[in-house]
Amino acid sequence: MTREGALELVPIDLSPDAHGNTGVPYATTFDSGEPGPHLMISALVHGNEVCGAHALVYLLESDVRPQRGKLTLAFMNVAAYHAFDTGTPNASRCLDEDFNRLWSIEVLEGNGESRELARARTGARSRPRRAAAYRRRCRARPRGTDA
Repeated sequence: MTREGALELVPIDLSPDAHGNTGVPYATTFDSGEPGPHLMISALVHGNEVCGAHALVYLLESDVRPQRGKLTLAFMNVAAYHAFDTGTPNASRCLDEDFNRLWSIEVLEGNGESRELARARTGARSRPRRAAAYRRRCRARPRGTDA
């Protein structure tokens, strides 16, 4: 039963976007051909976050393109999303471990194995210089500071 005015979303088919164009499944980059920032919008960090999948599909189907720089649209934890069951929505939040906890050098380059970690490593390998620069910035700036 829903509250009045509430919106119910069910999983949406992602198969048209599975191949992408980046070498990473479910990730698509649009390059304006003009210099500028590279923005990435991600969805499905957790498999039960259905609204993000709808938002990215909407952007892909609406032909949203950057006027400058690049735009990457990426569906992250697709395996958990494919396991989504409306009857037990929290069961597919993660399959093996929390996708948000995988982005340190120690974890990405460590000996651990999980379906989420395999996906994170695929994305990190595709952009090693950017990932290294991001990690350096994170180490240089304490959490909670803007400087």
